[in-house]
Amino acid sequence: MIGRVVQMKNKYSTTMLIFLFAVNFAGKTHSQATTQPTVEKTLKIGVIGASVSAGFGSDYTLAEALSAAIHVPHTTFDSADSLFFFSYLKRSPKIVAKMKADHVDLLVALDYLFWFASGRKSLEQRQQHITQAIEFLDELKIPIVVGTIPAMKDVSFRMLRSDRLI
Repeated sequence: MIGRVVQMKNKYSTTMLIFLFAVNFAGKTHSQATTQPTVEKTLKIGVIGASVSAGFGSDYTLAEALSAAIHVPHTTFDSADSLFFFSYLKRSPKIVAKMKADHVDLLVALDYLFWFASGRKSLEQRQQHITQAIEFLDELKIPIVVGTIPAMKDVSFRMLRSDRLI
């Protein structure tokens, strides 16, 4: 599995690897620094996103990769969906409410912003949708790892038409 995580460096960026290191390091430092036995809190990690987070083009979902890479007690809450683009504006508040109800400690949203910025819409609509997406996430009041919107200029026309991209 380590080979998979290293391979995902290009797909998910260096930020993700730093995040994984920090989560693992923080958990180990806490337990090693404590002289009295303590009950470690289970870290609750939420995943929200579109097709890449749902495993498109991979054998694993982002939640599965995170779960395999994080070595502190944790639970993942996977809300990634390869059909996210159909109703991202309606689904996002519901997903955020569910993450709130589950008391998620941190959220990973690597490809979450993609459909807010893409699709057949004006630049003004894209800006409004991105603002709305950030406002949805901000309701959680927890640390969030948000991916950038990828440059899609070389995408296959069969996958996405150029008029639907930034």
